Amino acid sequence: MSMEPRLPKPTRKRFRPPKPRTQPLKRGRACLNCRHLKIRCDGMRPVCGNCTRVPKGASCKFTDPLSKANLEHHAAGSSQFPEKRFENESHSGYLSTPMSSFSEISSDGQSESQSNYSSNEQEPPFETIQLLLQNFLPHATQFGFALHIERFTNATLIPQIPFGNILRPSQSLLYAVYLWGAHLSPPGPLFDLKPTFLRRALQATSTETFTHNDTAHALQMIQAHILLGNYSLMQKRLLSAQLHANAAATLAMSYRLHQLGSAVSAPPSPMLHGALYLDSLDELDAHLTPAQDSVEEGERVRCFWAVISLQTSINLASESDAQSVGLNSCLLECLGREIDTPWPMQIAEYEFMEGYRSADNYEGETIQRFMMMEPSSTPHSVSHVQAAVLLHHSMRFSTKWALASQFPEFSSSMNTYTSLSTRITQFWNELPPAYPSCAPKLILTHNLTAAASLSLHRPFVSFDPTAQTKCLAATRAIIQSLHVPTSPETTTTVNPVLGTVCALACNVLLDELKRTRTMWAEWAAAPTMALDVDVDVSLPSLPVCEQESVLLMDLQEGIGILEMYASGGPLAEHQLKGIQQRHNSHYASL
Repeated sequence: MSMEPRLPKPTRKRFRPPKPRTQPLKRGRACLNCRHLKIRCDGMRPVCGNCTRVPKGASCKFTDPLSKANLEHHAAGSSQFPEKRFENESHSGYLSTPMSSFSEISSDGQSESQSNYSSNEQEPPFETIQLLLQNFLPHATQFGFALHIERFTNATLIPQIPFGNILRPSQSLLYAVYLWGAHLSPPGPLFDLKPTFLRRALQATSTETFTHNDTAHALQMIQAHILLGNYSLMQKRLLSAQLHANAAATLAMSYRLHQLGSAVSAPPSPMLHGALYLDSLDELDAHLTPAQDSVEEGERVRCFWAVISLQTSINLASESDAQSVGLNSCLLECLGREIDTPWPMQIAEYEFMEGYRSADNYEGETIQRFMMMEPSSTPHSVSHVQAAVLLHHSMRFSTKWALASQFPEFSSSMNTYTSLSTRITQFWNELPPAYPSCAPKLILTHNLTAAASLSLHRPFVSFDPTAQTKCLAATRAIIQSLHVPTSPETTTTVNPVLGTVCALACNVLLDELKRTRTMWAEWAAAPTMALDVDVDVSLPSLPVCEQESVLLMDLQEGIGILEMYASGGPLAEHQLKGIQQRHNSHYASL
C-alpha cells in the first residue's frame, strides 16, 4: 500500500476591513497622556477617547489654547447668565436635569460610581454647573466669598476650557463652590454629590499650593480654603476648619495681603504653625503682580479680612484649650501693628473707583487706629470684620484673665478691660438697628458685637453688677436679632457662626439661672438676724419666681432659635444638645 504524501490544506486568509483614515491632529493638539504614552489621540474634548476607554492616573488635559474667536463667543454666552436671576428662581426644577453624563445615581439616591468621576476629573455638565451656581451665589458672601461674583461666574461658565487654564478659576475654588452649591440643594442627586465635591476640593487644594503660577489662582486658593473652612465649621469638623484657616492665613501672610495699604516690600513675618507646615515663607516663592484694576485690588483686601473673620468664628466655636491655641495663631495676634490693609468695602464700590489702590488710603496701623476709637468710614454692610476684631480682643482678654499669671499688674488689666468695654459700647451704638428685613451682614455685625460683649464681661458677672447687666442685655439682643429666620430652610444659608453666638447666649442664661437659684437658696437657709442699718445687701430687683421666669422665657426662646439652626448643620446640633443637657441636669437637681 503506497503512502501518498498529504498536501497541506489551503489556508483561508482573513479579510480585515481597512481602518478608517482619520485626519491626524496638528502638532500640540493631543492630550498630555497620549503624548506621554506616544499613542494617537483623537483630540475629543474635554476627555479624549483613549482616556475615556482606559482612565489614566492623571487627568486628560490639553495645552493648546482655544482660538480668540471661540473665547469671545463663550465669554459673550456666559455673560447672559445674570447674577440677579438667582434670587427669583425656585428650587423646584433642580432634579429634572439629567445627571448621567456626570455620575450615575442609584435608586437609593446615592452616587453609584464615584470612582469614574475621580479618575477622569471631569466637571459636571454645563446645566449642573448652572444649578450649583444658582444655589450658592445668592448666599456666597455669608460663607466668606470675597471675589467679584459676576467675573467669577463668567469665568466658570466656559466649559470648553479645561481645569488649570488661567482663564478659568482654579480647581480648588470651583470644587469648593460646587460643594456649597450641592449642600444648599434640596435632597436629591445634586445634594448627594457633596462627598465627591469635597474629596476633589481637598485633593485640589493639596496639589495646587506649590504648582500655581499666576496671581489670580493664588488668590483663588485662599478663597477656596475660606469656603472649605466655613463648611468644615458648619459640619463640626473643627480641626479641619482650623487647618483650612491656617492654610489661608499662611498664604495671605506670604503674599503680604496684610500690607496692602503701605505697599512696602517688608520681610516676611514668622511662619504660623498651621496646615502647610513650612519652615519658611521663602518655600512658596510668593509674590503678587500689580492689580490690573480697582476690582482686583478690592478682591485682595476683602480676601484678607475674610481670613480674619474665619479665624475668629472658629475660635469662638472651639473649646477653651483649642480656643487659646487658635487665638495665639490668629493673624490679628501674630501680625498686630504690621496690618495696614484698609477696611474692606462692597465689591460693587470698587467698580466705580477707577485707579483705586490700597496704598493710596494708607493711614497705617489699621487695628490700632480702630481700637483707639478713631472714626472710620467703613460702610455698615462690611463692618462685620470690625466686630470680629472686637470679638478677638475680648476672647483674648478673657483667656488671659483666666490665666492670672499673664496679668502681672491688676490695674493694667482693668484699664484694658474698661477701654475695651467702652469701645464695644461705642461701636454698637453707631450701628443701625437690626430689624427682620435688614441685610444679613448687619445682623451678623450685631451678633458678633454682642458676642464680644459677652466674652468680655462674662468672667466678671459674679462680682460686678454692671457686667451682669451688660451680659443680660447682650443675650437678649442676640435672641431678638436672630428671630429673623422664619423657617428651618433659611438657617442653612447664613453664616455658621450665628448658631455659635446663639449657643453662647443660651449658656450665659443658664449661668444666670444657676447663680440666681443658688443665691436665693443661700439667703433662705441663712439664720434670721438683725441687720445693721449700715450694711448694704444687694438683692435682685425682682422676686425669685418672677426673675427666674423671665430668664426661663429668654432661654426657651434661645433654644427654639438654636433648634432651627440645628437643622442646618452638625455644629449647631451639637451645641443644642449641650444646652439641653445643661438645662435638664440643672432642674433635675432641684
